Amino acid sequence: MRHRKLLVLLTMLIITLSACIGQKPTTLEQKSAYDDLPSKFQKQDAAIQISSDQKTYSIPIKQLHLIIENTGSTELVFSPAVYVEKLESDGWYQIPYKDIAFTEIGIVLAAGGTHADEVPMDQLHYQLQEGTYRIVKELNTGSEQTVLAAEFEIE
Repeated sequence: MRHRKLLVLLTMLIITLSACIGQKPTTLEQKSAYDDLPSKFQKQDAAIQISSDQKTYSIPIKQLHLIIENTGSTELVFSPAVYVEKLESDGWYQIPYKDIAFTEIGIVLAAGGTHADEVPMDQLHYQLQEGTYRIVKELNTGSEQTVLAAEFEIE
C-alpha cells in the first residue's frame, strides 16, 4: 500500500514537470543596460536610421525584421547580433534567447544602402504578449560605436 502511494505521487510529479517542459516564461528578470535609445544617429558623414518592418504586430509573430538604413556618406559596420527588449512599468527588460550565439563577422553596409536583419523568433525564450517592445542594435561608424533601438507594439 505504501509503495503504491509513493508510485502515484512520483507519477503525478513526473506529469506535472513534463507539462512545464517546453513552455516559455511570461516574466522577465534581466533589466536592460540601456534606458531610452534613439532610432537615428547622425554625426559628420555618418547617418543611420533603424526601424522594425512593422510598427504593430499581432500574435503569433512569424517574422520580425530590423531595417537598417545608411543615409550617410560613409560605410557602416555591424555584427548580425540583434536583441529584443520589452517595456515594463519600471523600465526595459532583455528577452533572453534559448541557446544562440551570434557570429562575430562584420557586415559592411555601403553609404546609401539598406539591410534587413532577421530576429530569430524561434530562439526567443519568452512568451510574447501585448505591450511595447524594441529591437536593440549596436553599430560602428568608423571608430565610434552607437546603440540604437527600433520600437514596435504587439496588440
